[in-house]
Amino acid sequence: MRVRINNKNYTVPELGFKHMTKLEDMGFSLDDIIRKNKSFSLITGFVAIVVGCDREESERICEQHVLGGGTFEEITETFMKAMEESAFFRKLLDLGEKKKANVKSLDKEQDQEQ
Repeated sequence: MRVRINNKNYTVPELGFKHMTKLEDMGFSLDDIIRKNKSFSLITGFVAIVVGCDREESERICEQHVLGGGTFEEITETFMKAMEESAFFRKLLDLGEKKKANVKSLDKEQDQEQ
């Protein structure tokens, strides 16, 4: 998968654990980004992973991307697709769905007992 940033194409790696630790090392929490809808932080972190740079350089690249007429739509869509295709994230999401199902099942059992 590829993404175009500042008129340059970059290959997007399969997202995994090491990429999430890189985001955390840069001060980004994926949970906070998603729950608090911090789209600029998400884009900055993803661009840093794709380009292979630090947070400050990623912020500069993102700003130049917009000033050059680009939008964040393709970058955001590519990040979402990369998460969907990531074996690591698919596994995390599966575990989350199983946990939710178990909680719902437990709630139903408790309701029936009362």
